[in-house]
Amino acid sequence: MLCEVRHMLARLMQVFGAGQRGEAIMDNSNEFAPVYMRHDLMIEIGRLEMAMDHLEEREQTQQQQLRPRLESRMTHLLSELDHLPA
Repeated sequence: MLCEVRHMLARLMQVFGAGQRGEAIMDNSNEFAPVYMRHDLMIEIGRLEMAMDHLEEREQTQQQQLRPRLESRMTHLLSELDHLPA
């Protein structure tokens, strides 16, 4: 399970690390970009929520290592979601 959490965290960082995916979408179609970005953000937020739910099954040291990173990532994603046009 820890491998899955690590993989999920690595995937989130890869997808949203430098905004590359969002920038590519914005370049292709300004009209639909907010819809795609909102969808992508909601999916990633859901994955993060699942990872945080399963964190309770981990040992205390693993929880202490992963929780701050997951919470930080969640804060970032929620902030991104707040800044999207309605």
